[in-house]
Amino acid sequence: MKTIKRFALLLTAVALLVTIPLFAPVPHAQAAAAPKFTDLKKGQNGYDEVVSLVSQQIIQGYGDGSFKPYANISRAQVAVMLTKAFKLPVPANVDKVLAPYSDVKKDHMYAKEIAAVTAANVFKGGTGKFNPNKPITRQQMATVLVKAFDLKASGKTPQFADAKQLDAIHRNNVNILAQNGISAGRAGKNGQLYFDGNVSLKRVQFAVFLDRAMKLQDKAAIQSVSHVSSAGFTNFKVSVRPDVHKVKVDATDLQMSGVDLYTGAFYGLKNGVTVTIRAYSETGKVLETKSYVVTE
Repeated sequence: MKTIKRFALLLTAVALLVTIPLFAPVPHAQAAAAPKFTDLKKGQNGYDEVVSLVSQQIIQGYGDGSFKPYANISRAQVAVMLTKAFKLPVPANVDKVLAPYSDVKKDHMYAKEIAAVTAANVFKGGTGKFNPNKPITRQQMATVLVKAFDLKASGKTPQFADAKQLDAIHRNNVNILAQNGISAGRAGKNGQLYFDGNVSLKRVQFAVFLDRAMKLQDKAAIQSVSHVSSAGFTNFKVSVRPDVHKVKVDATDLQMSGVDLYTGAFYGLKNGVTVTIRAYSETGKVLETKSYVVTE
C-alpha cells in the first residue's frame, strides 16, 4: 500500500486509497471453509485474494480441483467476474445491447454477462467486436478497473520504464491504478519499474487486482477526525479518501483539489460542542456526514 501523506494545514486531509464506483460491489456471506486447490496453496501469491473472491462466488476453480492461477484470463471471463462483483442486472434487451458486436450472439455462453457490463458502461468492446475469447492485457485491465470503480488520480505519477510502450488510451489509467495501490508493476533487474502493459493478464493476477479494488470500497469517506485547540482557535484534522473533493465543518468550507486543501479555523468553540462534518464528491454529492464532539 502507498504511504499515507499528511499535509500541515489547519484542516489536514489524508489521502486514503479508495474511491466510489458507479456500481458498488455487493458483499456476500463468507464461506465456512477456504477452498482447496491443487495448484494454489496458502502462503502463495494471490491465495488470500482468490479465497476472498471464491467465498463471494465471484470466481471459481475447475472441476479437477485446480485453479490454474497462471492461465490467461479472457475478456469474457472478466465480464463474468465484474457482473458478479457488482451484481449487475441483465438488461431486458440483450439482443439490442449486443447488436454492435459481430462476435457475440444471444446464445453465447456469456452473452448475459457481456450485455450486463456493456449496458452498465464498465466494459465494452471496440471496432464492432467484443473479442470474448481474447486474453485481456494488463493495460486493458487497468482501463477496465479504473472505469468500473471510478478510480481517480491520487499522488505522484509512477515512473514506469516502459511507459512509452503503453497505448495512449490506457497510459493514464495505468498510472491511476498504480496510484491507488492496486498494481505497482514489477521491478526489473536494473531496479526500474515495469508495467508490462502488453502482457496477457493471468487469472491469479486479476483476482488480486479485483479484490484490492473491491476492498478499497470498504473505507469510509471520512476516516477519522481530531482537533487541536490553541489560543482560542480550534483546528481540525480530518482523514478522507482521495475522491473527496470538498469538506465542510459546519460553516467552514474546505475546498480540496487533488491533494491540496485550503481552509480556515474555528474561533471560540467550547468544550462539548458538537460540529457536523460533511464530505462531498466533485459533483457535489454528500459522501458522508459525521458528528464530532469537541472535548478537551
